[in-house]
Amino acid sequence: TSLACFLVCLLLNVTSSNVIGLFTEEANVAQIAQDAFPIFMAALCFDWAQCCASGLIKGAGWQSVGSVCSLICLCLIALPIESTLAFKHDWQIEGLWCGYGVSACALTVCYFVTLAKIDWVKTAEWAASSDEFSVSDSSSSSSRCDSETSSFTEPTLSAPLLLNKTIDGGE
Repeated sequence: TSLACFLVCLLLNVTSSNVIGLFTEEANVAQIAQDAFPIFMAALCFDWAQCCASGLIKGAGWQSVGSVCSLICLCLIALPIESTLAFKHDWQIEGLWCGYGVSACALTVCYFVTLAKIDWVKTAEWAASSDEFSVSDSSSSSSRCDSETSSFTEPTLSAPLLLNKTIDGGE
């Protein structure tokens, strides 16, 4: 995914004026967007990495840890940096993207630290032995539609509450 991110960013950077032209014809708006584009590209790289890590965290059943990390990074890192740079120091849109980029970088680091702390052997054993991820319906389909009531029934999935787990995956 890192190679894909790099290639997408490279392609967007090379064609940035064409991409921006899809959204505006006003020269001053296009220039503002063009000036902010390199900062946007850096933020996109960190955002891409944290999205990939977020999927791993959710798959391991640690989504509440990921949610707390995300909340902290967005509220305590992004908002203060964005408001300070964009409004107090008059960086405007560049300040907003810088704040988000720093937040996405911090969130990426937080997610990778969390991923490094997970005991993957215990997580795999838990997933293999747990009926927590089984479909409550005995049919072979993962979801079903009741034709009489035309209501759609989702399978019942539940992950363990993470408040009972330590960071190393133990109880």
